[in-house]
Amino acid sequence: MGVISALNRDIKMDPQEGRSYRKMIQTDAAINPGNSGGPLVDANGQVIGINTFIFSTSRGSEGIGFAIPIDRAKNIISDLISKGKVVKGWVGIKVQDLTQLLASSLGIEEKEGAIITEVDKGSPAEKAQIKRGDLITEINGEKVRNKADFQGITSYVKPQDKLEISYIRDKKVIQAELSAQKEPTVKVAEEKEDFLGITVSEITPRIAEELNLTSKAGVVIIAVDEGGKGEGLGLREGDVIREINNQKIKNMDDYKKLIANVRNQRRLVMVIEREGGMYVVSVTL
Repeated sequence: MGVISALNRDIKMDPQEGRSYRKMIQTDAAINPGNSGGPLVDANGQVIGINTFIFSTSRGSEGIGFAIPIDRAKNIISDLISKGKVVKGWVGIKVQDLTQLLASSLGIEEKEGAIITEVDKGSPAEKAQIKRGDLITEINGEKVRNKADFQGITSYVKPQDKLEISYIRDKKVIQAELSAQKEPTVKVAEEKEDFLGITVSEITPRIAEELNLTSKAGVVIIAVDEGGKGEGLGLREGDVIREINNQKIKNMDDYKKLIANVRNQRRLVMVIEREGGMYVVSVTL
């Protein structure tokens, strides 16, 4: 038992990744480990939310709990039943926080907003004439103070949802209206390397965003064979191969050429990026 102590709470979980939860229900009802995903029920037995996480100093059930409002959960139920996954709307915009240094260099007077760093070709944003360097300040009337706000608002957008975006360009406020689309399916080049027992892929914009990569140079490991040489070397899914034998990798073509030469050189030295850190993997073949 407990009470609802607040509504519409915005919680920023990881400042580095910008991951946040928006418009959450706050409660002091006990949420034990393993309760995440379970229902938050009112006194009448009505499900009002989905338990998500708890802030607790004791690492137990005592603390402040947060739940996703049931109306938001209902929006994705049909997708989960019919498709087995959530179909998200695609706008085609990548953003970053507006820092003081960035604002000064771009001549921006505002202190808050999300600066656009990339607009996908053929996306709804490009069709609405939104450009890199534009500063987003509002979406559908909600303030956008930073990257976390932008992600929090757009993460629940579905295909065909309309967005009214306010942004600043050349010190002028501009309004744009667009409709989100289903993200187009792109065939990604993959390469299976049998002697290492790994499968690598090009780094697409979606992969770069998921792994929080600042550079798309290299290839990413998407599978590691159990018992293979790659597993023995400690390679993992999500590792980004930046160099092979002191040669930088820009794309899949570079990887194919360099990995083919490895057999002749009889040695392999890889520079791997993992979770923001660089590692060297070396083996004699």
